[in-house]
Parts: sequence; C-alpha cells; structure tokens
Amino acid sequence: MNAYFRGMSRQTHRFVDGMALSNVLYILLTEAGSGHISPELLNETLAKHDGLRAILALNGFPMATLVKIVHLARRCDDEYLRKSLNFRNWNIAAVDDIDNVWGPERVKRLTIENAAFRQGIVELLYQGGSLSVLHNNFPPREIKRLSTLRMSFKPQAMIETLVEYGLYYEHVQEVGETIGTLSKKLEN
Repeated sequence: MNAYFRGMSRQTHRFVDGMALSNVLYILLTEAGSGHISPELLNETLAKHDGLRAILALNGFPMATLVKIVHLARRCDDEYLRKSLNFRNWNIAAVDDIDNVWGPERVKRLTIENAAFRQGIVELLYQGGSLSVLHNNFPPREIKRLSTLRMSFKPQAMIETLVEYGLYYEHVQEVGETIGTLSKKLEN
C-alpha cells in the first residue's frame, strides 16, 4: 500500500486518506442504523484499520488526549481508571518502560491487535466521563466527549461535535495569528 501512496502529492494523499476515513464512518452509520453505536459494533470498528480514527473523529476526541490517558493508566495506580481500561489484561511485556509515552502509532496498533486493550478503549469511550482521575488531569471539554451520547449518529451529538471543532479551529487560528504577530515583532 505504501507504494501506492509514494507517487502521490501530499494533498492527494490527504484526500485519499480522508476518503478512507469517511468510508469507515459511512459503514459505521449504516451498521448502526443512524442510531446509537453498540459496544460490540464499536469493538468491531476499532479492530479495523481506520476504526480508531473514525471513532475519534465522530466524538471529536483528540488522539493526543487518548495517548495521554493511556500513559496515565500505565503510570498511576488509580484502580478505577485501570479497571475501566482493562489494564491488567493488556499483556504488555514487563520490560516495557512506563516512563516512555507510547505514540499514536503504537496506540493504533494495539487497538487493532490487542483485544483486551481495544475493550479498554471501548469502555473509556462509553464510561470515561465518569472517572474522577480524568476530570482532575484533563480539560472538561475533552472529558465530556467520553459519553454514550457521543457514541451515536444522533443530530444533537453531531452538532455538538461540529460546534466544538469549529470553536477549537477558531481558537487555534487566533493563537496562530497572535504567535505569528509576536514572532514578527520579535524579529524587528
């Protein structure tokens, strides 16, 4: 598959990548019947190549936050977080250094290959909003995305996700402009 992408421009690659993501979401919508996504269907979707990206996009949940939550589960002894993430059954090598943060690629791979890890992600997406350790370590706007409401194609959930993406994008634009202006002032 890499050979297929090698000859493409970066813009074409993003277009093809976006189409793959939209296809996974469309299939998920069809299988969910425009309603609530069951934990079983979510588990099946996460086992697919672009499943995690599709689910995170549906929820408006950042991959960076998921990586941090996985790292938090590995580092801290919060029994509720570890139980929710099915941590004891991950079967990760004992030599694995818990101080090293796993990157997005490792989290994606484990989601596809490790059924216990994947089940933990399912539980996190459904029940994570109720874990106090997450409320203590992450912004409320990110944690509120971990709810059963977001695991649907219902208009209310979709509108909330779109609005949050739009507001976040506006914020990033403003911060980028401020940083750009500051950088130019410092250069002069």
